Amino acid sequence: MTDDLLQQHFNGRKHKDELLKLELARKGSGDGGGGGDGSSNGGEMLKRQLQCELCNIVCSDEQLLEQHFKGKKHKAELERQGCSRKCDLCNIWCPDTSSLQMHLKGKKHILRLHATEKKRDATEESLQGQSSRTWTMGSGI
Repeated sequence: MTDDLLQQHFNGRKHKDELLKLELARKGSGDGGGGGDGSSNGGEMLKRQLQCELCNIVCSDEQLLEQHFKGKKHKAELERQGCSRKCDLCNIWCPDTSSLQMHLKGKKHILRLHATEKKRDATEESLQGQSSRTWTMGSGI
């Protein structure tokens, strides 16, 4: 039972936040913390991967960062700063420009784009057919 509680603690958000703070503090003090083998970059890499530079926040795990990207505050900040990382066609926000590029090349987006184009073309043809019939009917009178 005690091992389960300890494992839950180690997996918890607060513990991960504290570990990240300690790693960043070590890095800031010049200690390195990694014994010179290059492992001290792990905390810095983790920080870069799990942060939203736009909102200036660091998350303790990927799920929290993903939730942040989907949240109202992040979307409001995107709009406030005029970031164009939203696909209006699919109505989704992307966390960065590379994600948006991947989305735009993706199967779901392309299928939706083609469906929209077909619908638009059908509407245009319908309107053209109606206007030519109206003109023809009007000229015969």
